[in-house]
Amino acid sequence: MGREDRLDTWKDISAYLGRCTRTCQNWEALYGLPAYRLEQTPKARVYAFKGEIDAWFERVLKETDSSRARGAASVDRPEPVQAEGSADVPAVSPSAVADQAYRAGRKAIERFLATRNPADAAVAVDMFEKALREDPGNPLAYAGLGEAYRWDYAFLGMRPDRLERMTANYAKACELAPDLAEASIGLGWSLYFPGDIAGAGAPFARAAKLKPGDPGVDLEIGHFLLGLGRLDRAIRRFSRALGDPAAGAKAEWIRALCLEWTGEYEAALAAVKGPLRREPTSAYLRCLQARLMIYEGNLADAEAELTLAEALSPGCGDVAFNRALLWAAWGNRPMAEKALALPARTTLLRNYIETMVYASLGDPDEALHLIASTIETGFSRLVAHAYPYPYLANTRNRFHDRLRRTPRFEGILARQRRRYLEESARLGGL
Repeated sequence: MGREDRLDTWKDISAYLGRCTRTCQNWEALYGLPAYRLEQTPKARVYAFKGEIDAWFERVLKETDSSRARGAASVDRPEPVQAEGSADVPAVSPSAVADQAYRAGRKAIERFLATRNPADAAVAVDMFEKALREDPGNPLAYAGLGEAYRWDYAFLGMRPDRLERMTANYAKACELAPDLAEASIGLGWSLYFPGDIAGAGAPFARAAKLKPGDPGVDLEIGHFLLGLGRLDRAIRRFSRALGDPAAGAKAEWIRALCLEWTGEYEAALAAVKGPLRREPTSAYLRCLQARLMIYEGNLADAEAELTLAEALSPGCGDVAFNRALLWAAWGNRPMAEKALALPARTTLLRNYIETMVYASLGDPDEALHLIASTIETGFSRLVAHAYPYPYLANTRNRFHDRLRRTPRFEGILARQRRRYLEESARLGGL
């Protein structure tokens, strides 16, 4: 292992994993995170190796996921929904079998985004592949398969092979139909994930010109803007998609998340009602509703929601993180830290929750370190630009009250505001 593979402090380890230092230390004590000391004392200088940490993390996650699977019926592979055709939605293939499989793939993606159940992502892939077996030259099916791999990559561990498959299928859609808006969107994502943000904007803008006012295009551009931290613009795009039979359901829950991050908690609570009516067993959506209740001080109802979420999905990482936020709201640091110590893949939301927990429990330095390191390096692990100006400027988030009184937070906020204004000009009309 070379020098570039080495991490020399707890702060380096924390930044690499996208978690607070205290959580990483708890992982060492409870789950054997491989960290070494130059002297055999608890406060001695530590170091670790990225390769060893990656291997340890995947092993621990597999053990955690296996334990969860034994206790949760929700992770069983669901039967694919046989989506019915509609007079309002034209067929995408002359083959009835391919058309039905394509629609089932789209429904599986919708379910996955609401539940984060890996089985739904697998069903989506199966259905789009079935559509392509029946209609091998269908560019929409290739674009759908690219999207299925995209969500798998973004939310299920950023596995390189998923990114390769996403890119290959989107490229095939572009080859077959260069003027197809969905293919242009695929090209945008193929540039975005490797980090070519400047190059990614043009294909999204082109898609908007190819299908002006299309709810599906608005939904995709909204996701792109969310990834850039443009929460205000993302909300506008998602709002345009509401009411559409295909795009509206997917727009509702992500719009609620954006409203949460900008401090519009009442609007977010109203927005999550529709998705919960469609997916009442989604632990992810239950956690979103519970979190909004916590922000508003309704802790008893939040606890009830999290209890239901835990029953629906035992061992779910999102439930543990949101419980940590609830414990923090009650001022119980030991229980909050215990909840955060559950091994779980880092996501943007979980990163945000961890900083809120430590900030509110009197450890602003820990929270500020995670905020600063995530802004600097977070895209490589979170596939999104973290802590954008609209999020940090939300003064209704009482978990950040102690941070707002520090000069370091003021400096971070000022830098993120400058970045926000500079990027606004480059995005043009998106």
